[in-house]
Amino acid sequence: MHAPDICVEVASPSNSDKELQEKTAAYFGAGAKEVWILYLKSKRCEFHGPQGLMERSSFAVDLSELFK
Repeated sequence: MHAPDICVEVASPSNSDKELQEKTAAYFGAGAKEVWILYLKSKRCEFHGPQGLMERSSFAVDLSELFK
């Protein structure tokens, strides 16, 4: 099984930080290049690369309309 280049996880209030870290590690283990974690309640998105948290995605994407 091969992961897509970007995996998007929508965090729910019941997700723990540990659970999200485990999911992120699993996506990278399957070959993902980036993992995005969307926090709908706080209207933010985290971008993760294999080396850790990134300031922005390396993919050209505009998320400005996502949380309106």
